[in-house]
Amino acid sequence: MEYLRGEHITFRYETQPEPLLVDLSFSLDRAARVGLIGPNGSGKTTLLRIFADELQPDSGLIKRAEGLRVVRFDQHREQ
Repeated sequence: MEYLRGEHITFRYETQPEPLLVDLSFSLDRAARVGLIGPNGSGKTTLLRIFADELQPDSGLIKRAEGLRVVRFDQHREQ
């Protein structure tokens, strides 16, 4: 069963000339654990915020299973 699915996601911050995410599609099942690695500014946190419904994509579709809870740990959080 798909727990989280994105289809053709595009996202751009108003302050940036180029989109950060372009035509991104993914499918995660219930057992998925996701780790994102990439340089600063590559869209890792933005993608997680889209997963968590904190940001809405400019285009595309996000489908979340009922009761889905996205948890993320910020590397700069207080210990």
